[in-house]
Amino acid sequence: MTAPEAKVAQLLMFGATVILVNGNYDQAFDLCLQASREFGWYCRNTGYNPFTAEGKKTAALEICEQMQWQAPDRIFVSVGDGNIISGIHKGSKTCTRWAGLTGYPS
Repeated sequence: MTAPEAKVAQLLMFGATVILVNGNYDQAFDLCLQASREFGWYCRNTGYNPFTAEGKKTAALEICEQMQWQAPDRIFVSVGDGNIISGIHKGSKTCTRWAGLTGYPS
């Protein structure tokens, strides 16, 4: 099991039922999908659920708004599984369409 103890502790502190998987990420991912189908659970895994990137794109919208709709020179985010960076990119493209921003890569 490779889940960081601090992450598991936070989940437990907020009342989550945590099921640790004795395996790698791919095995845990497959088990998550199987359990969500079998038990009717909502799967919010970022590698599977497109709505999580939609939520992350709001970060780009907030950045643009705080910069008076001027594109920033750079945005730095942790990458992790790539969900946040894809959401930032999507939000940046949205800002370009809505506010006519220039300076964002297309």
